[in-house]
Amino acid sequence: MPTRMLIVAFVLQAVAIGMVLGGVVYVARHVVHDPAIATYSFVCFVAPAIVLTPMWSRLGSRLGKRRGFAVATTTMAVGLVALLAARTGEAVPLLAASGIVGIGYAGAQLFPLAMLPDLAAEDARRNGSNRIGMISGVWSGFELLGYALGPALLGLVLTLGGYRASTGDSTPQPDSAQWAIVLGVSLVPAALCLVSLIPLSKYRLDDRLRAAADSAAR
Repeated sequence: MPTRMLIVAFVLQAVAIGMVLGGVVYVARHVVHDPAIATYSFVCFVAPAIVLTPMWSRLGSRLGKRRGFAVATTTMAVGLVALLAARTGEAVPLLAASGIVGIGYAGAQLFPLAMLPDLAAEDARRNGSNRIGMISGVWSGFELLGYALGPALLGLVLTLGGYRASTGDSTPQPDSAQWAIVLGVSLVPAALCLVSLIPLSKYRLDDRLRAAADSAAR
């Protein structure tokens, strides 16, 4: 049960991130009208993962991995909602919101990976054998599935918005398509992140391990 709950939460977030990574190019080209902004947005997204990972680690030591994961997920969702400001066509709101998403994403990557050894140890305790390889393989497979579903879901949103596909960047997009692009990198992935908090709330292994550690320390 803990493994399933954590995988479901992580896959939902992988779908969300897949939508954002696939959609930021569309935002840059058709909403901000500056393709180079996609690169700057990606830098703003990735940089916090490099700089702030130690901060998330310290927070996890205080709150626990599950609660830390929830805080990171909520932060990421706030940044995704803020990406709605990209509809103004201004680059600065897009870059600022990308930075907030990156801050949350740094924690949303750290905590699940930190939980995997706990899952493997619990599985070994119950089954009497170490199956960390199998668990890691299943995890990687579902992660790739989530990243693959993200662009597919984004494509569906763009289709519903009337996006006009072309081989160039000059094709004008209707207002509905521009809104679909923005919603596809903001509210839709934000909703997926918030929904992921439901299975995460049912992940009880971290609470049990922390309680056992506190009891042993007394």
